[in-house]
Amino acid sequence: MHCTIYCIDMSNELKMKIPANLTKIDTNDLGEFIWWCAHLGVGPEKLLSLIGRTGNSLEKIREELGKRH
Repeated sequence: MHCTIYCIDMSNELKMKIPANLTKIDTNDLGEFIWWCAHLGVGPEKLLSLIGRTGNSLEKIREELGKRH
């Protein structure tokens, strides 16, 4: 599954942004959030749900994803 939301900048181009911090998922930066969805292979709702349960630590998110696969 891939992310289905996109970040559109002023030039109407879709932007996916590699995160500055690869240990935490920033839900306030849509471009980074899209990147994390694609990188982890989950949709935005699922990723937000995981963050709600575990916090935004990539390590904890990966642990939760591992438990469910």
